[in-house]
Amino acid sequence: MSSVQPSFKKLAHKIVATKSFILTTHKMCDGDGLGSLLAFHHALHTIKKPTRSIIIDKISSKYHFLSPDKYIERFDQLKSPIEPVEVALVFDTNDSRRIQPLYEELKKKCQEIIYVDHHPILKNGPKPSEQSIIDTTAASTGQMCYFLLKEMGVVMNTQIATALYTSIVFDTQKFHFIKNSGISHAICADLCNYIKDNERIYNYLFGITSLEKINLLSQSIKQTEYFHQNKVAVLEISKKKLDESNLNIEDACDFLDMTLAVNSTQVSILIINLSDNTYKLSFRSKSLDMLKLAEIFHGGGHKTSSGATLIDYVKNPKTEILKALSPFISQESN
Repeated sequence: MSSVQPSFKKLAHKIVATKSFILTTHKMCDGDGLGSLLAFHHALHTIKKPTRSIIIDKISSKYHFLSPDKYIERFDQLKSPIEPVEVALVFDTNDSRRIQPLYEELKKKCQEIIYVDHHPILKNGPKPSEQSIIDTTAASTGQMCYFLLKEMGVVMNTQIATALYTSIVFDTQKFHFIKNSGISHAICADLCNYIKDNERIYNYLFGITSLEKINLLSQSIKQTEYFHQNKVAVLEISKKKLDESNLNIEDACDFLDMTLAVNSTQVSILIINLSDNTYKLSFRSKSLDMLKLAEIFHGGGHKTSSGATLIDYVKNPKTEILKALSPFISQESN
């Protein structure tokens, strides 16, 4: 595996010297953000560092095997007021808007806010602190956390390894997206020395866990619209519909992988109507730059997987997305 970058060494030394922490990740946390947070929560506990982990909203049931409710509080259901600490570590985002409204409280109660992330810094977005490490060559934030914990001298155990494995396997989508590097494979090979049943993790992350989810996916197939000579698949669904099926936004995101598996599909788009004029957008592609598309709607993410949230958006989001996407499709055709 590659040597640790100087910025990793510097942050690892700072963490070891710090006495108290708050840990968090972005809204609607996924396996990478949650796994990274929990890995550090367990690691800091082993080295006797006072740590409080707080997230913004509900965690998907697919992650219950990690027992997140035992270790993490929701910001709207805090057990006690947030006390001042030295450092807040924010995983899997470098955009303060994605940790609102918690971010305002962190600014008041934390001496420093440090981001650990592998997403590109948005051109027109908030800038992370100098102590933050943003490594866009990493296939996952979990990969970065693995090297940070190694540099800190943390002794690996089953809890830390399971959280890191979840992070890496989820964000690489079972090693499909490893950025032309074997590092993700090598890390997980090491982590498997501490995990009793890694197949169980795959089943939780990628299995169909309920009849409600099967019904949603089958309905999605019927409701999917195709554009640009079947190269673009679009599904619109409401948060109300998800709630009625006892499903969440991440369950709906499986639609993206399902349609993108079709050979002719180059782009898969999910539009979730959260409430009046508020939408969650998710974009996936095999080869087109979805980050550039997301930035048009003030979002972010990766080249092949990105998204945005539209608030007070009175236009038709599908029409606007297809209009913005046309130049990307034209370039691909040429």
